[in-house]
Amino acid sequence: MAPTGPRRLRAQTARAMLSHPETFKAGVSICGNHYQRGYLPIWVENYIGPDDGQNYDAANNVLIADQLQGKLFLIHGEMDDNVHPAHTLQLADALIKADKDFEMLIVPNANHDGVGSAYVMRRTAAFLARELYALKD
Repeated sequence: MAPTGPRRLRAQTARAMLSHPETFKAGVSICGNHYQRGYLPIWVENYIGPDDGQNYDAANNVLIADQLQGKLFLIHGEMDDNVHPAHTLQLADALIKADKDFEMLIVPNANHDGVGSAYVMRRTAAFLARELYALKD
């Protein structure tokens, strides 16, 4: 399976791949809020509750980056003022420290919604086609 998706699924694509590597083999995470303490509490707490010292960490993709086994493509807009690009860069840093291979695209001058360009869609489709085709063997 290869998860990808808009809005709330953006960080959850990476989460699914990190939490369930036996199921999810390829995925594209676009502008994901991978580090909950770095995002808007009103949004985070709507889904995981007030910070109790554990729930934010339990939803933190950075802390489980070493579990990646599949092919992950991280995409983020350079000018994102909703989910700061640092979220994706923190996950990338953790993946590098864990010696995990991944692909990443930082889109110049793109904001949170501006990553829906034809170029990004073409790159996403090419990644999924390549990686899913490789899985069929």
